[in-house]
Amino acid sequence: MGISEEQAFWKFCEFRWEMGDKQACPDCGEINNHYFKRQRMQFTCRGCYRQFSPTSGTILHKRKLKYHLILDLILTFVTAQKGIAALHVANNLGINPKTVSVLFGKFREMFIYQADVSFMSGNIEIDGGWFCGMKRNPARKIEVDPKVKARIIEENLKTGKTFVPKHKTSMKTIRNRKKKRLVFVIRKTVKGKGAGQTLTFVARSESEPEVKKIVSRLVARGSTIQTDEAPCYGWLSAFYDHKTVVHSKEYVSAEGYNENQAESFFSRMRRNVVGVTHGMRPTYCTDYSYEMVWREEVRRKTNKEKMQDIFTKIGKHGTSVWWRGYWQGHKRGCELTIDDLFGIWDAVGI
Repeated sequence: MGISEEQAFWKFCEFRWEMGDKQACPDCGEINNHYFKRQRMQFTCRGCYRQFSPTSGTILHKRKLKYHLILDLILTFVTAQKGIAALHVANNLGINPKTVSVLFGKFREMFIYQADVSFMSGNIEIDGGWFCGMKRNPARKIEVDPKVKARIIEENLKTGKTFVPKHKTSMKTIRNRKKKRLVFVIRKTVKGKGAGQTLTFVARSESEPEVKKIVSRLVARGSTIQTDEAPCYGWLSAFYDHKTVVHSKEYVSAEGYNENQAESFFSRMRRNVVGVTHGMRPTYCTDYSYEMVWREEVRRKTNKEKMQDIFTKIGKHGTSVWWRGYWQGHKRGCELTIDDLFGIWDAVGI
């Protein structure tokens, strides 16, 4: 950004407190023009005499990076439309890639904890997309044994099937299939404005129990829900105005119903997988999906407004739950299921 460390410090103060020459002490809460120590770039509270900085009590608590580097990093993060690789940012700024990766992980944690989970009503779109477990072409194709192929053909003739396998399924492909996860997206749409409130949930399959957990918790009875023809959505007709788009025949129904906003979300997420991360692991699939949720929500805002939104979330979140102590080996190491997300939101009272 081409600014000095002190200028970056005061820019942090401006973004966090927005009170001119006054600051709020994170310990006692006193709002005042506190004592400023230029050598240490810290304030001393006039009430409790505790020392603090613009990053105290936030996800950037006890940060090691300089203020101007953090500003550069946040600006790079918010200007990327489909996300950006931590290695790319680290090379540009001359810092450790793991430092960038951890900071981006903290941002994704913020997006999950501060998601908009208010009750939805009106027009709702629900769809599922498969991620993780990328299929890779084998180094060489192994032909199926002729005797096995003959036996399969004989069985198919009895049952009327016509499928004949051409190649053996490699063990690597089988392992990758176990890593596949279904990302459910549920979006509220507003006529003339596109999508509004968006939430995602990661599951192992597109099943009816998973859909019931999500819809019964988030969608008001009588709302209009638009889905594809998957069997797991069939029960919606009993409680909601359910509209179905048969994707095998059409993208938009004759009445004009579609899932364009849900597909738009998956388009952004797939571009992140293909062009940025080059893959996704089940452990952090939920985290990446909520980064895309945030990017969808701020897609019409200016870069300054996006940075202000990031700093507002930083000030609200407090210290990191999952990434604090990462360098000492404390890692979450588990997937976030639908029940886990609801438990998190219940715990923080949203």
